[in-house]
Amino acid sequence: MCRPRNKGELGLLDPRLQQHTLQLRWLNPLLLPSDGFVDSILFPRLVDWILHCTATSTTDSAEHWSRLDCRLAFLFSSLWPSSLTGFYSVCFLLFQATDTLPQSFNSVVARPASWLCLPLSEVVVPSEDSPISSTLLRKPCSLLYEFDSTSQRLQRKSDSQLHAHPTLCRHFLKQVRTNRVRLRPFFCRAFIPPAFASLGSTPFLPSPSPLIVNATPLIQSLGFVIDGEDILMFSKDYRSLVAAPGTSSQLSSVKWKFFCNLPLSHYDRIVWYRILSYKILCRATLHSLIPSFFDSAICSLCGTEDDILEHFLWLCPLKLTVWSSIWFTHFKTAFSLTALSQSIHSLEFSTPLGSSFNSESFSIICSTMSSIWRAHWSFISLILLLSRSPLLLLLHAKFFHRIMSH
Repeated sequence: MCRPRNKGELGLLDPRLQQHTLQLRWLNPLLLPSDGFVDSILFPRLVDWILHCTATSTTDSAEHWSRLDCRLAFLFSSLWPSSLTGFYSVCFLLFQATDTLPQSFNSVVARPASWLCLPLSEVVVPSEDSPISSTLLRKPCSLLYEFDSTSQRLQRKSDSQLHAHPTLCRHFLKQVRTNRVRLRPFFCRAFIPPAFASLGSTPFLPSPSPLIVNATPLIQSLGFVIDGEDILMFSKDYRSLVAAPGTSSQLSSVKWKFFCNLPLSHYDRIVWYRILSYKILCRATLHSLIPSFFDSAICSLCGTEDDILEHFLWLCPLKLTVWSSIWFTHFKTAFSLTALSQSIHSLEFSTPLGSSFNSESFSIICSTMSSIWRAHWSFISLILLLSRSPLLLLLHAKFFHRIMSH
């Protein structure tokens, strides 16, 4: 609904997206490094307040939060201070705006100290086979790991250094060692010595100053760009990143305009639009969404193959017989699945026969589609038999009625 009309939708304004986009006026300066606030009176105090709320909302040591880059709180929801996440908090919309951005830090190379500030829940790949204590997941990675200045990489702490929750920590480290718990790639990269960083299938350049927390590489991975000393994201870029995915159709804007101008009934246009946008609830889709109700993806009509989109539209033997008969009766070219697919999905029609009631190609295709659609769901809902002859009679009557109405 909210994508442009030349993409097959209505171009409506998404109020939630618009509200998040307005937060860029605050996010762009807030995501600057702390030394970029020299000309501002408000932002340094706002950053100090966020850090204060973060420190007072946790039982972790003050030393841990004193070295935290406050910008990390905007990137990881587990770092949000509880006092700032309320609906009426001034930071609520700021946190929501960054949380809406697609996040994938797997290829990010950041300073090891930055990863030590994160809770374990952010660096562990979730798995139902190896549950981890929720208490431990809320703790920072620095509880179990430390930076080794000799090898210039992260390493696990020795058992004598595990002062808080030692039993839980040792159990977690054992699960990691036996590969029962997996760590995310960006965190594992910090355990590789710099001398070996250029080796392997994914070489990388180690970050300088590993003991300084710096969230800038993560901020850049979200789509913010460094412009001189400023970190910027324009509203157009934000909308393109977080806009809801539209249709999967590859139709050009010219083809969409052609489709919108076709003289179709409301019912026929809806059916065809759902096919063009790949939003057909065939049985395979229903089975993946509601497996408890649709216990199988097998076609209800033929009972031989999975009812995927192509099978739903024409590959089912009963429907294929109807399509081939209609094609032989009304088109000059020989019937083929490629020609049928191009007519339905690409709006590239074959030439109809001169004796075909003077029907346009799109009228023949659309009438057949909507009639098969109606017959299919009649069979599903009323348990009626989909047979070839009555459906062909219905289609010919529909063609004749369309011509007479013009």
